[in-house]
Amino acid sequence: MRYGQAGEKYVFNSAGQEIELEGLICACGGAAEPAGAPLGNPVKDSMAGKLKAETDEVLGVIYASADCDAGRAMAAHAQRFGVLLKDFGGAREVQTSCIQGG
Repeated sequence: MRYGQAGEKYVFNSAGQEIELEGLICACGGAAEPAGAPLGNPVKDSMAGKLKAETDEVLGVIYASADCDAGRAMAAHAQRFGVLLKDFGGAREVQTSCIQGG
């Protein structure tokens, strides 16, 4: 997770539209991408970060503002999200974690 840098952008749909990432928090990296390459943000996910038929691992992100209660309430939301992924998304294993940016 990091903020988008000046000039960074990615394609977010099959029509080739791009989103400017400067200042947006971005989920980055992945086995198929160069280390640190942005794959998603709270507004739009990149085409490279979208689910495909062969996808067997996913990262779900709950974005919250800095003034949100990032303690037990966010941990509970993350755990509930994990339960939903198992119950309705076919997940076999779920790990949750809460991080707080600055």
